[in-house]
Amino acid sequence: MIHNIVIPWGNIDFDVDLRIKEVKGDTIVLNVTVDGVDLSDYKIRCEIYNCGNSIQLGNEAVVGSNADINSVAAESGMSAFQIIVPAALTTNFQHYGTLEIEVENTSGSIFTILQQRVTFLDENIDWNLPS
Repeated sequence: MIHNIVIPWGNIDFDVDLRIKEVKGDTIVLNVTVDGVDLSDYKIRCEIYNCGNSIQLGNEAVVGSNADINSVAAESGMSAFQIIVPAALTTNFQHYGTLEIEVENTSGSIFTILQQRVTFLDENIDWNLPS
């Protein structure tokens, strides 16, 4: 599933429910735009977690060339990046989890810019059925 998320820097509202639903085991793509800050030099981290399961992702400044958070593009006071959660990583998740994104500036200050509940739906397609 692909989600487009816009976050207003300096006016982040954690009470907004984005109603994110994902099918367990599917690839998750989050296109994130942050309005009001240039994140070019920031470390960006994302974690999806629940009941002993955890997926930790980072941009190149965090994890090097194996980044799952791609291309921070900054223009006119806005920054955009894409988070890709590879297929199968959420297969063992319970029905609910939490998605959290944080950024860290060059001075070491850390800001959580998104924390949302995620609903994980059971996958129903089984391509291994006998023919």
